[in-house]
Amino acid sequence: MTDALHVLVTNDDGVTAEGLLALRTALLALGVRVTVIAPDGNRSGMARAISFDRPVSLVAAGGTERDRIFATTGTPVDCVRLGLLSDLVPAVDVVASGINHGLNVGDDVTYSGTVGAALEAAVLDVPGVAVSQQAEDGTFRFNDSVLTVSFRHAHRAAKIIVEVAQHPPPQRTVLNINLPAGDGTPEIALTRPGRRFYERGFVQPVAGGADEPTFYPYGEPHDPAPRFDDSPGTDFAALETRHISVSLLTAGASDRPSGDREMWFGRAFGDGGTP
Repeated sequence: MTDALHVLVTNDDGVTAEGLLALRTALLALGVRVTVIAPDGNRSGMARAISFDRPVSLVAAGGTERDRIFATTGTPVDCVRLGLLSDLVPAVDVVASGINHGLNVGDDVTYSGTVGAALEAAVLDVPGVAVSQQAEDGTFRFNDSVLTVSFRHAHRAAKIIVEVAQHPPPQRTVLNINLPAGDGTPEIALTRPGRRFYERGFVQPVAGGADEPTFYPYGEPHDPAPRFDDSPGTDFAALETRHISVSLLTAGASDRPSGDREMWFGRAFGDGGTP
């Protein structure tokens, strides 16, 4: 029964972000219990950042007695730890992070606070689901903060999250979900993260003189998307064909290397010798 499930929701866009509220509403419509613990402001691009040497405060920020909303001064990872390792809320079946305002595809997942929160859940042995929404123009720009984002697929994301809660994946597995732009009922595709290709000269000074230039290390909002790998099976390819992309990520140190990584290690280092 979905009313017995408890979902912890967080994000990196802040506790009042439209994507988080859309996901919360969609989950509540399915009858699950929803607790929100999210940053009190934008924490985008914080990846796995933690508040290691300072306390994190928490305040009530709305909701109901059953479905509470809390805001914290911490990072997305901090929020997950507060929800799973304190007695603040009852036991959680799944952690849902998002819906992020913009994609988290390919290499971008390594920067993402949205994905970082889901990874922390999996490290703590709770299924983690990261959900991100492509902007309405359907592009793959890295800095998409100025683009229009709609959350019309929030109900689909909520159903996937409930399915994960009811049928958990293997331990330390994270689902990285990217929702396509547009309407309709897109199909789900199991994908692998693609990658972006950056070339020397991508980063150019935007202000200042030779003695003190100013840069946007990741590009300005109006910059076109860097080249990317959209070969079949990638998250980029799935979104280009208006599919919901689901990539399976492994959190932390896995129990054993995958077969191809074992083969690489053997080729590179033999029986433990130096290169």
